[in-house]
Amino acid sequence: VSIWKWLRKAVQNFVRYQLAAQSSVAIVTFNTAAQVESRLVTLHTDTDRARVADTVPDSANKLGRTSTACISCAVTTAAGSLFNGNTAGAHLVVVSSGSWTGDRIQGDIMDSLKMSVISVSQSDAFKTMAERSGGLYRSVREDSDMGLYTEMIGYLGEVLASDPGQMASSYPVMVHKQHVESGDMSSTFGTFTVDSDLGRDTEFGIYVEDDEDHQIKSVTFSDSKSNIYGPFTSMSSFYDSVNLKTINFNVGETPPFDSQRGSDWSYSIDWYNSDKTRDNVVMVTSRPRSSDIIRLETWTNMNKGGGNKISGDNLMAIFVQVITIMIN
Repeated sequence: VSIWKWLRKAVQNFVRYQLAAQSSVAIVTFNTAAQVESRLVTLHTDTDRARVADTVPDSANKLGRTSTACISCAVTTAAGSLFNGNTAGAHLVVVSSGSWTGDRIQGDIMDSLKMSVISVSQSDAFKTMAERSGGLYRSVREDSDMGLYTEMIGYLGEVLASDPGQMASSYPVMVHKQHVESGDMSSTFGTFTVDSDLGRDTEFGIYVEDDEDHQIKSVTFSDSKSNIYGPFTSMSSFYDSVNLKTINFNVGETPPFDSQRGSDWSYSIDWYNSDKTRDNVVMVTSRPRSSDIIRLETWTNMNKGGGNKISGDNLMAIFVQVITIMIN
């Protein structure tokens, strides 16, 4: 139940705040069967995003055993009900905490479908399917609720950044992450750097277990010149639906992080005393200043099947290609 809660919030965060404007998205839930929760909707407004996000069930869908992942059920349902059998150009993002059943997807569907998988459990089958289709595979390693939740958010961001249709140049980059506990300590300290190629819409946030009783008393920042900003005692409720607390800056007051190119920052978080210890994750993100995209590709002279063995007579060569894409 706990995993489902945070898996659900990660998907809701994905729809509400991560997908680019004008994206078309649908929601399908699955285990031993599958069903469409939301048909394809184009995200024109925040209301569109909220409506789609709210279609994710608030408890594990009772379609069968929740520990079972029938991937062909989800893909077949999506292909038939959402795309009328034509999956060309579609990107299926699978978020699963179940174990793969071993079922196979029709070859013609797999040939036209791009699939990325975020799995809470290690699955070579999911990995093989994702890589075959040109998608990404990521396995969540964190054990704690907040660690698992924020790792899923980060991986979903990687999926978006890998998709040319989502304008990777505009996607925020994670520049800092720290897992901390509140309740039995008075303050938390940390540092982060906003690189010179970043510095647009930089955001400092704290993911909390309880968005109402978040235990945050104040947050203070200082830059490399020892200028002090804060303490800020008011936390915004804007992202409460996904348990993210940000600084509620005064009207007309802008966050200081983007004022100069390339900057080092320190922060301190003062917590209210509490008998209950809670997990929190501090996360700082920043968007690239430029719309230019740099892509890095690497490969070797060895075949993917693993048949080649490195020896004195058969050395491995590593090739790297750097491509800069200029976007006006």
